[in-house]
Amino acid sequence: MRQQVNDNRTCARHLLHISQEIIKLKLRLDEQLSHINTSFNHSWFENNSFNELKQRIYYEIELDKENRQVKKVQIHQ
Repeated sequence: MRQQVNDNRTCARHLLHISQEIIKLKLRLDEQLSHINTSFNHSWFENNSFNELKQRIYYEIELDKENRQVKKVQIHQ
């Protein structure tokens, strides 16, 4: 039982670290995309390709967060 608790704590620490890294990357991506979006005036940028890409990334991040919450609940049960 104690070993399982220790394993769960280790797993939770790893998930927290990964989550923090994902958030940092998301913020960097937002920053870079905003620079690109304002620096260029090209039809490719005007057709919402960046917005679609960002929305897809946000969707994947939110999906990952939800999956981690479900796993966290399952671990604690």
